[in-house]
Amino acid sequence: MKRSRLAFVALWAAPLFLGVSGARATALSVLQGNKGLIGENGAMPRFGSSNEPTASDRETARGLYESGDRLAKNKDFTAARRDFEAAYALVPVPTTGAALGGVLEALGLFVEARDVYLAVQRMAVVGKRDSAPFAKARKESTSRGNALLARIATLRLAIEGAPAGTPMHVFFDGAEVHPAAVTAPRKVNPGRHAIVVKAAGYVDQVVTATVEAGGKIELSVTLTRAGGGGVAAGVVCPPGTIWDGKSCVSANVACPVGSKWSGQTCVPNDVVLAPVYTPEEVVEPSSCAPGTVYVGAAKFSLGSSEGGDEERPAHMVSVSAVCMDRVEVTVDAYAKCVASGKCTDAGTDPACNGASRGHHPVNCISAKQAADYCGSVQKRLPTEEEWELAARGPGGRRYPWGDAVPSAQVCWQREKSEGTCEAGSLPAGSTPEGILDMTGNVLEWTSSKPCSYADANNCKEGRVVRGGSWYAAQPSGLRTTRRWDWPEITRLPILGVRCASAPKTQ
Repeated sequence: MKRSRLAFVALWAAPLFLGVSGARATALSVLQGNKGLIGENGAMPRFGSSNEPTASDRETARGLYESGDRLAKNKDFTAARRDFEAAYALVPVPTTGAALGGVLEALGLFVEARDVYLAVQRMAVVGKRDSAPFAKARKESTSRGNALLARIATLRLAIEGAPAGTPMHVFFDGAEVHPAAVTAPRKVNPGRHAIVVKAAGYVDQVVTATVEAGGKIELSVTLTRAGGGGVAAGVVCPPGTIWDGKSCVSANVACPVGSKWSGQTCVPNDVVLAPVYTPEEVVEPSSCAPGTVYVGAAKFSLGSSEGGDEERPAHMVSVSAVCMDRVEVTVDAYAKCVASGKCTDAGTDPACNGASRGHHPVNCISAKQAADYCGSVQKRLPTEEEWELAARGPGGRRYPWGDAVPSAQVCWQREKSEGTCEAGSLPAGSTPEGILDMTGNVLEWTSSKPCSYADANNCKEGRVVRGGSWYAAQPSGLRTTRRWDWPEITRLPILGVRCASAPKTQ
């Protein structure tokens, strides 16, 4: 503990926010679904216009830093990464950046670690000279960042068989790559990578490769016209195989024991890929209060075999009927609770929604504040099982509205100066049952502890948070199965609340 407080002292004591030109987004970009830790927009997700963080920012960042430091000492680098990311997003200073880079490096995420190290080196010096902890962090980041150059691999893809300019979608390890960057050399972490190429009128192609640390590899994909040899476009091959233009052949992907290749990723053998939904009871919609939507009781497959470890394995759960609020709790609604003395003030960072944005969702509230509000209106926080069932519906939708890729129907990819959208202002993104903003706008607290799907007894501190936010950068962060865990004290402009309640008996 002594070392963590010493490293944090400069962060805690002085004007803390440093305007970092060219720094990369960390915690929030991951939160919103980037496969890697670092965002694509080249900007640090520092909210607000002030050069100095609020008192609540400093308090939250200090606790997260010290928690991350303890976890790192215990070799729990995944959990330490989460806490350091959050502290760095709130108050990006050299000490926290160096600590974050260290755990990323320990996790084998060399590309992301070097980006953070570079951001630390570019941070402006506050005052006439650096504090000792900051100077030490900069020196450490410079040496470790330079050392990583030799360990980062390079991968290049060539696509043949289709005329130049053919519209196509290329997925690198499940994340879509911008067309302009498809054939450019790509810095990658060591390990196995899978690339999927989809083009209208051509057979989908999959190419995989394992890259060693510091290695350089070139891959090529030859597109084949769909329908050749009398086979219709869109042919579906058995799991573990792909269409080579003539027949289904092995995808040649070495998945871990107990898993198989799904066409884009390795999935557990025993997972039901298509969600199962079985109504258990029928309750009239009128049993829910005005402003809420009835979600019937069901047995369904919670989680996904397509996402990260936190979403696996998909497994069957039973959920009782619940009434979910149609819209997220607004600033005006929360203000009434504060006025009644039942709620405490939300955060005051410039990016937090104030009275002038009364119809926007309230944000910058902790898990306790969210629960207090719901209790004040005779409701409660939903469990993550209730939340996912309401978002996915009976057909197991990929997104609340269906399987279509997110576009203008959801509040996402917003600038920091824009923030949230008005609650419920995008009806095209609602669920078919009529629940609005289940993804996008603000992330929503749940009452659930962050327990592993593989071992229900393996739980961490904090609460599960669901749904994408206005800061989401990638579609994967908006999926209905996406889940994160955050310390209960966390208050950020991307965090809000939606309440739930039990249906009234007839």
